[in-house]
Amino acid sequence: MKLKPDGSGLAYSTYLGGSNDDGVRGIAVDLTGSAYVTGNTNSSDFPTLNPFHDNGGVFVTKFAPNGGSLIYSTYFGGGGESANAIAVDSAQNAYIAGQAGAEASDERLPAANPIQQCSGYSSFVAVFGSNGSTLTYSTCLGGGNFDSA
Repeated sequence: MKLKPDGSGLAYSTYLGGSNDDGVRGIAVDLTGSAYVTGNTNSSDFPTLNPFHDNGGVFVTKFAPNGGSLIYSTYFGGGGESANAIAVDSAQNAYIAGQAGAEASDERLPAANPIQQCSGYSSFVAVFGSNGSTLTYSTCLGGGNFDSA
């Protein structure tokens, strides 16, 4: 939900999710007022729009500034990953950070220009372009011993 600037009420309120367990772990807002959320989903019917990836345990969603529609919503990863935070830069690129799952590999957690390959329980950082369907880079970090960003 978004409050009016003066705090006098709601600007909008909405739901996001599918038919199974879903949870938001991070939210960020860009200069236009678009809200970006990331988290984890176990729903095969989580709402997607212009997705980079068509399944996985992490989601990244961008709402229009008025909250009335999605600009994009995509899965990331192959299941077992956990998104913990999101940030947005002035060019509307979305940065997510989290933990790769026990069976993480570059096939399950897409790598793009990585500085380190994935192994189980590594930290990851991924950057989506402003349209949400482009993965600018994605890399794992850490030694595979319960590292988390």
